[in-house]
Amino acid sequence: MNEHDIQNQLMINISKNPNLTPFRVNVGTGWAGIPSKNRDGTMTLKNPRPFRTGVPKGFPDVFVLNKRKIATEDVGKEFCEFMFLEVKTEDGKLSEEQIAFIDFLIKQKSARGIVSHGVEEGTNFFKDVGNYGQKPS
Repeated sequence: MNEHDIQNQLMINISKNPNLTPFRVNVGTGWAGIPSKNRDGTMTLKNPRPFRTGVPKGFPDVFVLNKRKIATEDVGKEFCEFMFLEVKTEDGKLSEEQIAFIDFLIKQKSARGIVSHGVEEGTNFFKDVGNYGQKPS
């Protein structure tokens, strides 16, 4: 299974929990400039310049919204929970940017996530997360 197939299956599995909503994060590179339509239907860009769109390098593949009830003792406190999923094939490795971003998220003390090397690992991580009315561990 390639990363894309693993991501798709994990998103399906995660979204079976009514309190979790996964979002695939996409990035891309394109070109901007002054367009000129050619007779053959193609386009030419004058003064082309590349641009990158999306999230910063290293951002996890999937982020997950977790709907849950705030406990009485948490009222009035700052609160943010960012859940993430970085997907790799069985022998896939994290890039330096991915390692740095995940370290950043964990240091915020409000992020939970997993680097999943397959469907089962990621599914198991999110299996008991997002049970409405319960605090995360």
